[in-house]
Amino acid sequence: MSRTLVLGAVAYDPKVVTIWDGFRHYFAEHGLDFDYVLYSNYERQVEGHFAGHYDVAWNSPLAWIEAE
Repeated sequence: MSRTLVLGAVAYDPKVVTIWDGFRHYFAEHGLDFDYVLYSNYERQVEGHFAGHYDVAWNSPLAWIEAE
């Protein structure tokens, strides 16, 4: 069994779920286990990243600066 790649993103709009579900489906078709975790704001996303709740972040430049 392979390890799942987990992405952390902010749910800034309801369409985000559709977008990341599309990514999950695409990656599954290509043999990559992928899932995502949605946060209500960038501060929580950065905290989740530092806590190790996911592997990679999809965020804004402001969240990247906060992570520094």
